[in-house]
Amino acid sequence: MVRGTRIFIYSAFAAGVLSVILFLIVNYLPDPPTGEIEDARTALAEARDMKSDQYSPASFRVALAYYDSAMTNWSAQNEKLIFLRRYDDVISFANKSEEYSVMAMDQARLNSASIKDRLETRMRELKKIVESLGELFVRYPIPSEVRNRLTRGRLLLSEAEVAFENSSFLQANRKITDADHLIRYSLDYAVKSLEEYFTSYKHWKVWLDRTVEESRVKKIPVIIVDKIAGKCYLYNKGVKTGEFDAEFGPQWIGDKRHRGDRATPEGIYHVTRKLEGASTKYYKALLINYPNEDDQNRFRAEIRDGSLPSSAKIGGLIEIHGHGGKGRDWTDGCVALTDRDMDILFRQVRVGTPVTIIGSVSAPEEVMRRINEVR
Repeated sequence: MVRGTRIFIYSAFAAGVLSVILFLIVNYLPDPPTGEIEDARTALAEARDMKSDQYSPASFRVALAYYDSAMTNWSAQNEKLIFLRRYDDVISFANKSEEYSVMAMDQARLNSASIKDRLETRMRELKKIVESLGELFVRYPIPSEVRNRLTRGRLLLSEAEVAFENSSFLQANRKITDADHLIRYSLDYAVKSLEEYFTSYKHWKVWLDRTVEESRVKKIPVIIVDKIAGKCYLYNKGVKTGEFDAEFGPQWIGDKRHRGDRATPEGIYHVTRKLEGASTKYYKALLINYPNEDDQNRFRAEIRDGSLPSSAKIGGLIEIHGHGGKGRDWTDGCVALTDRDMDILFRQVRVGTPVTIIGSVSAPEEVMRRINEVR
């Protein structure tokens, strides 16, 4: 009886202790923070899907750091005895992570919209520059290295537009930045070269005025060639009566220096022969007196000072001739017109007609104004 009573007492005590333990587990031990962790993980995933790591990197990094802290702290608590576990910090970190993820998403929406607006503006500006370069410098003898940069810039701009249409704004921004550098480099080079070329304008203006005045006073036709504009003008009695598109040697910027440089000379000349039929392979042609005395003196001076090698030849046979209209500068230094325009010009002039070839009829301010509008 005593033994049975003792067993009963022990059993009752054990049952009581177990009941207390179960009571403590149910009522006092903390619940694992699985809900808070899942909410934080979901918010972080949504923020990443919205590219918050790119458009709002600071807030996203904070959200990610809080999430990592929550997981690290949770793992540390789970290594403790169940009665000693505390999840307050885990819950706090998870809540902070969710808060910053939401903040990162809000900022990403604003930043991506702002980036989109800026990209649209930059793309419009670059496309305007590219169009203007095409208009102003399509004929301009830019070195192949610079022209290759411009081509690469145009390609990157096209790729940026595709990325933009696909909402890949950061990729578009990188391509636009690279395109901007290449395109503006090409523009700056061309502008600098053009400004240097226009330092000769004061001479061109004297030649132009002298030739037009000669036409007015002597009541004769004269020819003015404008290389920048790509034009050949016919004046009669001091008044412009004809305007024709003209093509030159591909290295037409600057004066002709020697045979084979494919440059079109600049200076005051006159027609020495009128050629047609079997006398020319270019339909009709007006041979001019290049090299004149000024050309010969300059050539000899460059040989003396070493600017040209002693083996260089001065060249000649510069004409205004037909077979033009190719849409590019292709001659060996001559001025090419379409056959129809050559018919008109050929009828109007004679041997001795003055021919003045200059860089530009327009003042540098007028030409540069058009360029500066897009810079």
